[in-house]
Amino acid sequence: MAARSISPRRSLCPSVQLLQLARKWSRPPLQNLLAVQDPTQDLTFTNLEVTALRTYFQPFDRPQ
Repeated sequence: MAARSISPRRSLCPSVQLLQLARKWSRPPLQNLLAVQDPTQDLTFTNLEVTALRTYFQPFDRPQ
């Protein structure tokens, strides 16, 4: 994997070892989520983001 430029003076080269560990890592299903969705109604994408995040938590059909 080639290094990617993140600024004119710096670059990022992902670690292959970390990638391998992340692929092998297993964990129990996530059960708890605390999300403050959009209390002031001025955050454009928070409804979409929280809806997407809820699908990673079980049970995800809990009422809001």
